[in-house]
Amino acid sequence: MRQDLIDQLYAKYPRIYSKPLDGIWCRDGWFNLIDTLSMLMEGHLDVFPIELQGQIYATQIKESLEL
Repeated sequence: MRQDLIDQLYAKYPRIYSKPLDGIWCRDGWFNLIDTLSMLMEGHLDVFPIELQGQIYATQIKESLEL
């Protein structure tokens, strides 16, 4: 994925992408889906106790190229 799209995800969802990722390994076409899922995940963090919220974050995003 292009770096500008990755930067958008980091800026929009700082709690989900609070730790360094092991990479975002997918094509640009996945951006809208990842953006939507990130929004949902970030919104659902509020249901967890404050002390647990920092323990929930993305570590890697990959596109499977196997058919």
